[in-house]
Amino acid sequence: MNSAVLIPRPETEVLVEAVLAVLRAEAARWPRPRVLDLGTGSGAIALAIAAEHPAAIVIATDSSTAALEVARANAAALGLESRLQFAHGDWLGAIGGDDVFETIVSNPPYIATGEWDQLPDDVRSFEPAEALFSGSTGLEAVRDIVDEAPRHLVAGGLLALELAESRAEEVAGWFEGAHDWGGVTLRDDLAGRPRVLLARREGGPAIAPRQWPEEL
Repeated sequence: MNSAVLIPRPETEVLVEAVLAVLRAEAARWPRPRVLDLGTGSGAIALAIAAEHPAAIVIATDSSTAALEVARANAAALGLESRLQFAHGDWLGAIGGDDVFETIVSNPPYIATGEWDQLPDDVRSFEPAEALFSGSTGLEAVRDIVDEAPRHLVAGGLLALELAESRAEEVAGWFEGAHDWGGVTLRDDLAGRPRVLLARREGGPAIAPRQWPEEL
């Protein structure tokens, strides 16, 4: 681990376990599920899924070449390098326009730039800002992913996101009445705080993105 990536946190275990539970429940329908980990960082999410669900085909992406180097090294150290593919790029721009997956998972940056002073000193001094901050609202990366994910998920496919506790309910509200999504739930972390969002891609063609109010 180094300053190119975030330090994995216990909250992310809830995200991984939620994804694994869906993959196991859908094993008959998805015998070889394609899993896309956006913003993989150290590779913690992708590696855990690859290790715990050997049938999965896991693609890990990141906009940081340094982070991808860390993820590759971690995969090699765990003997999982043959199980993962890596792609460089910004969110869903890292993959082909026609690529589709059974699951898209991400722990994107979700801290607003104005919240810098609220972070512990060790986080501010050691962890990469691009993996922490997402614009003035803390929601820009999440919006990008939610906008584009329907085009890259099979019908019934899973979108799983780790979110800031303070913004989880707001993000869940984006999905209300959306034609592309159903089965939206929030999961609490180990401290009982809403941190993980799960949503299923509805059948039919993807609706054009950018459903947000103009002021957002």
